[in-house]
This record gives sequence, C-alpha cells and structure tokens, in this order.
Amino acid sequence: MDSANCNLSANDTRQRILDEALALYSVYGHRKTTINDIAKACGVSSALVHKHIGTKSELSDQVVDMIVSRRITELKSVIKAEHQPARKLADWIDVLAKEQVHSEQSGSRLGNTLQCAFEEDWDAANAARAAHRDVLMEIVSQGVEAGEFKVSTVDHAVDVLLVGLQQFIEPSSRNSRSVRIDADSLGGFVLRGLGCDRPGSRAATQ
Repeated sequence: MDSANCNLSANDTRQRILDEALALYSVYGHRKTTINDIAKACGVSSALVHKHIGTKSELSDQVVDMIVSRRITELKSVIKAEHQPARKLADWIDVLAKEQVHSEQSGSRLGNTLQCAFEEDWDAANAARAAHRDVLMEIVSQGVEAGEFKVSTVDHAVDVLLVGLQQFIEPSSRNSRSVRIDADSLGGFVLRGLGCDRPGSRAATQ
C-alpha cells in the first residue's frame, strides 16, 4: 500500500476501491476487469480489496448500487417537493429521461454492466426496482387523495405504469436501438391514462 492510502479510513478506502472499479468498468466492462486490476489502480493489495469489499460479484453489485443510488436520491427528492402529484409524476419521468441520456453518455461498457445487473437480478437492481415502485406508489396515492388521478386501485395503476415504462427503467429491457424519451409527451400520455386532465409540463403545474 502506498503512503497516501495508509492514511485513509476504512470507509475512504472502500470508496476509493469502488471509484476505481467504476472507472475501470467504464473502459473495460465488469467481466474483463479483475480484482488485481482494481487493486493496482488503487495502489493496494488484492487481499485488501477482498477485505473491504468481498468477492468480485459483491464488488460489481456495490458498483451498480453506487450508480443507481444517484437515481434513487433524485426519485426521493421528487416526493419531497412541494408540488401537485401530476407535477411530481412528470418530474419522475424527467428523471428517467435524464438517466437515459446519462447512460448513453457513459458508454456501452458501463451500460452492459447495468444490463447484466437487471437481467441477473443483482441486489442493487432489485433495490432500484423497489425504489421506483415506492416512489410511484406515493405519487399515485397522493394523486388519488387529491382527486387528480382516477384509478380503480393504486396497486394496479402502479403495476401498469411500471410495465409500460419498463424499457426506460431497466436497461435490460431496452431495444438494441436507443429510444429517446420526450419527457413532456410521455408525461402527458401517462397522466391521461390516470384520468388526469392536468398536463404534466412544469409551466402548467406551477
């Protein structure tokens, strides 16, 4: 271990390992990146990587968790915003659109890692699914209580939304050709499906 790493706390060392793993995954992909590669980039031993992170599979899952946590943070901020439910749902769709663009800009290697995570049901991917469902449940419930959304049951409405938007939520279900979300158009379509007369654009809901 180099002298700089000797002064790092256990949490800082763990984060350094994850950051370096993310950087390497972005270039080479998770399958071609080894624990030795990550240890070398960090200036530590492979044994130390195993000590702080665990196995290669656990490391990959934690890297994906780090990525999807950014989206989860944005999703939670949507619920906390002082807006009407229709606006919150439109903002949630905006998060999807931005994430799609970010994924495209991150390169295919990292995209493949995310795709594997969802296709193979990694813990991080399941956490992302649960976060999306929790946020949608909260928003749709608020919309029903406010009289904005007209649905038979909240659970059914959320299930339909998740199925209809799956290709934008889960990288594994996207077509080989990129489908770019028009957030305003998609938001309007979704809101009409919920029986909401309010348009989903920011200008209309402010």
